[in-house]
Amino acid sequence: MLDSDTSPYEQALEILGLASGGAPVGNGDEALYSLALIWGELTDRVELRPEETDQAETHMVTAAREWLTVEGDRVAEAQYLDRWLHDILGYERPAPSQTPYTILKTVVAAMSPWVHIPPVPRGEQ
Repeated sequence: MLDSDTSPYEQALEILGLASGGAPVGNGDEALYSLALIWGELTDRVELRPEETDQAETHMVTAAREWLTVEGDRVAEAQYLDRWLHDILGYERPAPSQTPYTILKTVVAAMSPWVHIPPVPRGEQ
């Protein structure tokens, strides 16, 4: 995405696919759920609000560059995810009892009633 002839949108779709389908539920990497929300929102802006394409693609490049600087550092990742989800994209901060999984499940249920997210084993929610 950073140095390519491919559009940021096309590469964002690839990132979204990796974040939303690459890991089993409950594997301890809750960052994947938040990343799926971020990249889903950014690609949706291009698809559903074409007038926001330039801004969304600028956000895509910035989000990718920033992720490369924080990946692997759990504290920095959490700060990145919080800032992108809430400060930049405008998602409401969850109540303390909510997890990224429950947030994703709620968003998917609202947007796509036909999409099914398998349940998380007890104690991992």
